[in-house]
Amino acid sequence: MGKAFIPQWRHCQGRAVVPKGGKIRKSDGGKAAGSERLFVALELPAFVKRSLEKLQADIRSDTRASADDSVFPARWSAPEDIHLTLAFLGDVLVPADDTVPGEIHEALSFAVERFSPVTLRAAGLSVFPGVRRARVLWTGTGGETDRLAQLQARVANHLEAVGFPREKRRFTPHLSLARFKGDADPEIVLSVMERHGGFSSEPFVADALQLFQSRLTPKGPVYTALRSYPLFDGTAGGQADV
Repeated sequence: MGKAFIPQWRHCQGRAVVPKGGKIRKSDGGKAAGSERLFVALELPAFVKRSLEKLQADIRSDTRASADDSVFPARWSAPEDIHLTLAFLGDVLVPADDTVPGEIHEALSFAVERFSPVTLRAAGLSVFPGVRRARVLWTGTGGETDRLAQLQARVANHLEAVGFPREKRRFTPHLSLARFKGDADPEIVLSVMERHGGFSSEPFVADALQLFQSRLTPKGPVYTALRSYPLFDGTAGGQADV
């Protein structure tokens, strides 16, 4: 697991991470001044995003029964913003120069240590939480999914060691295609899943973790990669995954 290190930061749900002994200054919106919303994800290559864009277009074409979107009331994700999230850190106090807080940097560095790249593909179609109350339309993953789960567990373990509580829900790797703006007809949702459930992109190699910053704007969230953590097993021939 790598050498041990002593947490210097702590995290509370709905509050910014602050150094021990430090103080939080609240902004007018209730968010800690100087804090940013951070998450860890795998970036997708351009050809996978193009496949997802085509899938979105095909579903829109299938469900466009009238001039409005009441039949399938979805807000579609911009393909360039779709990523595979491994961990959500919440609001974190970030230095003015947007450098990565030291403990987060160490945690992610340890997480990728001696872990080789993972071969994946986007595959299938489903919804959260279920067909009768669909809120998110997503495609899952195929390929080395066991190793993907191992990588996510390593990320969660090392972040937990520096004060970020792990998700209580079981990790379900997914790529969000759309969010429903209202109640979608369950029969139509099920029909879409049946018609497009055989979707699969070409395989791709996930060779780095990305620490992203998310900023909300009137036009939607803007994602900025703060730092990349390459996956490399440290050997010339074999894997060193745990």
